[in-house]
Amino acid sequence: MISPGSESSQGPRFGRRCRTVLRVCLSLLLLGWLASRVDLHNAWGVLVHVDLRIAAGSLCIYVVYQVLQTVRWLWLLRPFVAEIRFLTLFRYQLLGIFYGLFLPSAFGGDVAKGLHLGFHYRRRVDSLSSVIMARALGILGLWVFVVVLAALHPRIYVEQGLVWIAVVLSAVCCAALCLVYLSMSRRGVPRFRFPASLRFIDEAIDRFAESFAQYRDHSSRLIFGFVLSVGIHFVSYSYDYIVALSLGGTVPLRFFLIYGPFIFLLSTLPVFINGLGIRENGFVYFFTKIETVSPYWIFSVAILSYLQVIALGLLGGLLLLLPWSTRRPDSHPTEGNRRGPHDMNPNQDNAL
Repeated sequence: MISPGSESSQGPRFGRRCRTVLRVCLSLLLLGWLASRVDLHNAWGVLVHVDLRIAAGSLCIYVVYQVLQTVRWLWLLRPFVAEIRFLTLFRYQLLGIFYGLFLPSAFGGDVAKGLHLGFHYRRRVDSLSSVIMARALGILGLWVFVVVLAALHPRIYVEQGLVWIAVVLSAVCCAALCLVYLSMSRRGVPRFRFPASLRFIDEAIDRFAESFAQYRDHSSRLIFGFVLSVGIHFVSYSYDYIVALSLGGTVPLRFFLIYGPFIFLLSTLPVFINGLGIRENGFVYFFTKIETVSPYWIFSVAILSYLQVIALGLLGGLLLLLPWSTRRPDSHPTEGNRRGPHDMNPNQDNAL
């Protein structure tokens, strides 16, 4: 006999499973639809003639991309966890890639690595705050990246209808800018209070607001994170360019820098698993605007690029087999004892 409590707990779990299955189906359907519209025989011929030396170089570029992301995360995390080392955080970065292979949107891995780090260091809210701030700075860097490229190549943006997408990006950038501003403002976060039955939401928002407020005394970290974000985007889109070179591509780098941000935005939609399906369609849609690019070739580029992401993600999955991934450390020195009267209790983070 099943108790009423177990039935109520199974309901949300069943709903999450249904949503996950639906996202997987949408990703596979979109990828299958694209595969039906390109010449798979020619695409396979392109893949089997890949230059392994250049492909290995592109994988190294992708590792550099992850290293730079880890440096930014480390720089933003230091106000909360003072003595965490780079190699330790890089392992969590690889774990995020692994989890991201199975989570919705391109941001799913970020949430997973933040929760994983928070579990080990007993500072879940602070860990997630550093991840959110890193993404906010990344969006600001992306906006600056697009603005600079639009100024250098205005004709391409106008002729290919990229202006309206840039406007959407600007709106998202404004939201990220508001988050950074409120984090540094002494006024706090203006908002309304939820009813008593939803008090847990108020408590969660208050803990995140207090966590973000720690950046008031670390504005230089935000500036460095923003500048580094611009470089991170350049390396990310250069990675796809090197992948294209390994498949005999002749498309100039500037097109990867121009189309890359928009393909990235498509991959962040939460209705697909890790952007699978929509990302490949974005590659074909944008790059076939170039007359010399065939659909099957750019499809091969997108597939090879994603296969290398999977390879590094599986490496992160192997880290779960190591003892450190499940062992919780006893104590970690933090800078919490140097904060003001509105400090958070590290044990309180676990209540989230």
